[in-house]
Amino acid sequence: MVGTSVLKGEVFENREARIAHLRARMAKMGVPDSFHAPGVTKDDVVAVSGPLSVLLSGGGLPRRAVTHMNECAALAVEIIAHASSAGDSVAVVGWPELIVTGDTVLVVPDAGVDPLHVVGVLAQNVDLVVFHTARAWSVPPSVARPLGAKLREGTAALVTVGAHLPSPALTLTGEVTGFTGIARGTGRIRSIEVSVRAETKARQARTGSLYIGQQLPEKPTLRVV
Repeated sequence: MVGTSVLKGEVFENREARIAHLRARMAKMGVPDSFHAPGVTKDDVVAVSGPLSVLLSGGGLPRRAVTHMNECAALAVEIIAHASSAGDSVAVVGWPELIVTGDTVLVVPDAGVDPLHVVGVLAQNVDLVVFHTARAWSVPPSVARPLGAKLREGTAALVTVGAHLPSPALTLTGEVTGFTGIARGTGRIRSIEVSVRAETKARQARTGSLYIGQQLPEKPTLRVV
């Protein structure tokens, strides 16, 4: 993964050793410890791509808040790629199957036995954290509370996939619904169509279609209901 800082399967004696190694990785990326001072933020959201931004209040993922997303790798990669290209620092935790690159992307395939602590440290230092669990996990409020406190201290937008934290500010549901550029036995994929539904905590929902790859201007790309 060229240009990507990857925390591989190192063995650590304890949680403190893992966190120290993680902080060193962030420093190597140019993300210093306590990168964001409490109360200081560039914006209230982490910006996303144009068609997706229309679906989201403020045009992006809310900072200092949780967004829950279903397991849609195409949508996750699009969000990560846009944030990284805009210069935002990104951490991807617990998703080794997701191949992402970028000078500001930190990949942590295995966060150990206390992944929420790792996520909390990252949330205090980077702009976007994507936290994935292989199985559905309903995180109890008592366990989620310390993470929420760390999230509020930083300016990160936290996206959880698989792990359900109480009262997310936003819920994203993505589904790949089509491909363009291929025919029977010929051609190559030029774009992927992803149907997206965004629902706020207040149960306000919008749906639309996002084309990842070569845009097709002759087709409608957004439907707001």
